[in-house]
Amino acid sequence: MLSVGRDKLNRLEKEDQSFPKSMKDGKNRQSAVYYDYQEISEWYESWKENSRTMQLS
Repeated sequence: MLSVGRDKLNRLEKEDQSFPKSMKDGKNRQSAVYYDYQEISEWYESWKENSRTMQLS
């Protein structure tokens, strides 16, 4: 959906308070990480709207 790498996802989580938090599948450092599709979808729609608003300003 977002077509971004893991580094970008980490940066978004740290820098954007509105970005959904990941869910880790397990306790190991290398455990898979997931995001809720609905939360990502809502965040993306909000991000697009804010981007358009900023471009018009």
